[in-house]
Amino acid sequence: MQNILIDQRTVKKIIRKHKTNAPELLRLFLICQNTFYNRSGLFAINQLLDALHLSGHKSLNKKNTSNRSKKSKELKSLILSCPDLFFYSGNNIFRVNSKYAIHRRKPSWRMLSADIILKKNKRLFYDLVIGINADGKNIDYSTLAAATGYTQARCCQAMQSNDKNGHIYKINNLIVVQTFTSRADAAIFRIQLFKQYRVFSKVVKNKSSFSVVVYGANSYSSDMKLTPINGASQSIILNKRHDSNVFYKDRFSGLCYFKDAAAEQDYFWRRSAS
Repeated sequence: MQNILIDQRTVKKIIRKHKTNAPELLRLFLICQNTFYNRSGLFAINQLLDALHLSGHKSLNKKNTSNRSKKSKELKSLILSCPDLFFYSGNNIFRVNSKYAIHRRKPSWRMLSADIILKKNKRLFYDLVIGINADGKNIDYSTLAAATGYTQARCCQAMQSNDKNGHIYKINNLIVVQTFTSRADAAIFRIQLFKQYRVFSKVVKNKSSFSVVVYGANSYSSDMKLTPINGASQSIILNKRHDSNVFYKDRFSGLCYFKDAAAEQDYFWRRSAS
């Protein structure tokens, strides 16, 4: 199969409105877009069932009428719930909306292998849809869970999968609390930090010094961004710069530092209160 394009702004809009139904809606949208492109995106539910059967849903063959009937009702209800992606023309005929009907902003494309919309890769596609909401941000799992409607554990699994498959990379942010000249002094301070705030930390050697660091919100970065400009595409660049209200990152050591005392105090107050 050929490559397909998915717009990250569309993904964020649909998941904001439909939460846990968004990944399946987007997968159906891409299947319809890829299958019915030569018919101006027009299709009937039975034709969509045939397309799903070809994409790996073996139980949706025409001989299994009971399963097709049940799936037909589910698909119609799901598609009707999302007028942003699908337009209902009447008489059980639907049409895939164009990117201009979905939103008027300039699209931000990602090029994917079309295999990702097959049934065998369904979970992989779901992981990517969840991860797009974190791409280019400093974000924790509780915030991502609230944005997507999934549990924190499911978001964690999705981001691990994205990092493993090279879709969206996870960058661990370590924030320096204090730096010492000896490892022993750093170890003593680390114990005091846990007793006072119940915060886990570790000692990291940076050149000739030893820094006690705590874990900040992870950053996520992708090299899959592909925004066509005048028929050409921008160079694919892995962007590891992330703005944060709490810390800034040293480009040489990769360690992070609190921007000011207020940011540091706010961090420990939130961690100790949670």
